[in-house]
Amino acid sequence: MTLSSSLSLRRGFYVAVLAVLMIRVGLAAWVPITGDEAYFIQWGRFPHYGFYDHPPMVGWWLWGILQISDHPLILRAPQILLSPIIALLIPWLLRDRNDNLGYAVALAWLLLPPQVLNIAITTDTPLVLFSFLSVACFYIGLRDDDRAAHALSGIFLGLALLSKYFAGLLGLAYLVFVLVSPRREKRWLDLLIILVCALPFAALNLWWNYEHCWANVLFNLYNRHGDAGFALTKPLLFVGLLIFVGGPFVWWGFARATGLRKILCEAPHIRALWLAGVVPLAVFALLSLVKNIGLHWLFAFVPPLIIAAGLILGAPAMIRTAKWMGVFSLVLLLGVVWIAAQPIETWRHLESYDGVIQTFRADEVLSALGEYEGKYFIATDSYSSAVTLSYNAQRLGFLAAPDQAGPRAGYIFVFGNGSHHARHDDILTDFRGFNGKNILVLTQRQPQPVAYRPYFSRLEVRKIEVRGADFYAVLGDNFDFDAYRRRVLEPVRRAFYRFPPYLTQGRCYFCERYFDRPLCPAG
Repeated sequence: MTLSSSLSLRRGFYVAVLAVLMIRVGLAAWVPITGDEAYFIQWGRFPHYGFYDHPPMVGWWLWGILQISDHPLILRAPQILLSPIIALLIPWLLRDRNDNLGYAVALAWLLLPPQVLNIAITTDTPLVLFSFLSVACFYIGLRDDDRAAHALSGIFLGLALLSKYFAGLLGLAYLVFVLVSPRREKRWLDLLIILVCALPFAALNLWWNYEHCWANVLFNLYNRHGDAGFALTKPLLFVGLLIFVGGPFVWWGFARATGLRKILCEAPHIRALWLAGVVPLAVFALLSLVKNIGLHWLFAFVPPLIIAAGLILGAPAMIRTAKWMGVFSLVLLLGVVWIAAQPIETWRHLESYDGVIQTFRADEVLSALGEYEGKYFIATDSYSSAVTLSYNAQRLGFLAAPDQAGPRAGYIFVFGNGSHHARHDDILTDFRGFNGKNILVLTQRQPQPVAYRPYFSRLEVRKIEVRGADFYAVLGDNFDFDAYRRRVLEPVRRAFYRFPPYLTQGRCYFCERYFDRPLCPAG
């Protein structure tokens, strides 16, 4: 590559970084906070050492950001900056190669659709960052025979584990790397250093789970897998996701690469990168036979795979990938902008239109509840509704509870069984405090009064219309906690707090609070 073309590539890269950053800022300021994001924002409102679904890292980040602002653009700042930061680090990581390769790889990764369009602040945000830093340090440690880099790799792996358990697949990739390496290249001591440095972070999460119903373990290993079962569409969907997040040209390049086995055998640091991407994705491939794999599950393992592709395929191949993926991302962006520019009533025919209104016009939904503000304890029948409205109520100063201040004043809780998702409300809400109080339950479906009557001495249902979407307010007077415990909380305990015998419990907030016992029965 000539000096002129090299300078052109470098300029093109920095222009792309700036363009992607501007696109992400624009989308983040335009698109309302989604249900998942609002859920994690509540973690930041009520910080702790752990939360029901996942380890605590994103909640800690959001707690810090909330001390500055609760504006969507500010809350999403870590996700907005994530792709540009990693893109800028890739040329530094590959500084021992020629500059062209580092910028070509970074450009190819930066222009993949998720890096252009994804602006949601979730558990995957810290997971992607710390996983990348762990892999980068592992790569440097192997390349430069640097034990300090391996120690940093372990620390970042621990931080990734405190972000999301998928980081464990990265640890598995490190183990596979050592196992498949030739005897003369075994790195058991380096692996031990990584493990020792990651253990304190894992221990913190283990302690929190022991003292909190093993909530993360029950959710991730048991409660969330009710849809498991073979279906041909699941692995086909997984293949489509792989193409979307990694780019078809990268996979095609791997398939056609000459000397791939020789490169992986002779270059341990390249082999480590390749395995850091391939091993987790292979695990997901097996799971896809029985489980729907989420798009976001793959994000943390794409960067090492793209970097390995650059080291194996070379700069010209990555530049071609960048050009085509840039065009693809631009088409998707134009589609998103077109959809968002339509009047919201355009989507009235959708079955989920009420959910669209609740997300994009939450202020109007809360305004329709104005006559009940500060008079009723306000709840919904689903976590997504509850947290989306909570976030907007807290921003607007809407009182979702009588005589309460601070975050609780705008907090809207979940009434009823809910689902296996996002049961952190079980930790935040104590139904004993509602005994004898009045509760308003907002629902998107026309309610059956018989489903609510056992819990209130008086019941009334009122219909609320917002931009053509129908909502229903169930007004219940004099809440009966004992009836609710028998009919709702006991079935919830049996469904979501059933402990396998091998889990030794410390304490369980749910049974301690509602059933006068520090532990829930195993079974």
